[in-house]
Parts: sequence; structure tokens; C-alpha cells
Amino acid sequence: MALDIHVGLGKMGYEAPPIASSGAEVICLSRDLKSDLVFMEIFLVEDMDGIAAAIHCGLIVNG
Repeated sequence: MALDIHVGLGKMGYEAPPIASSGAEVICLSRDLKSDLVFMEIFLVEDMDGIAAAIHCGLIVNG
């Protein structure tokens, strides 16, 4: 699914950022990129799910 979205965005002329497969990758990418829109899978590999990664990156404000 992620690859389909990535390729589709590129075909439409958008610059699609790298695809992250773990929470740690999401956190590293979020430090470097200032994205207007983020698609994230809830189930990621390793020890952090997508919700925890999004909260850590400030993509979701928990409160």
C-alpha cells in the first residue's frame, strides 16, 4: 500500500518522501522533513506502533 501511494504521488508530480517501516525510522524522518500530510500504518515492525510514533513526533497531540 505504501509503495502504491508513493509511486502515485510521484506520477502526479509530488515529491514523495522515503517510506519508513519502523517507529524509529518515522522519528528520524520527522526530524528532517516538515510534511504537510503524513500517512502512517498503525502496525509497524519492531517495538513501536504507528500511534506511538505519531505521538512522539508531535503528529498527534495527546490531551
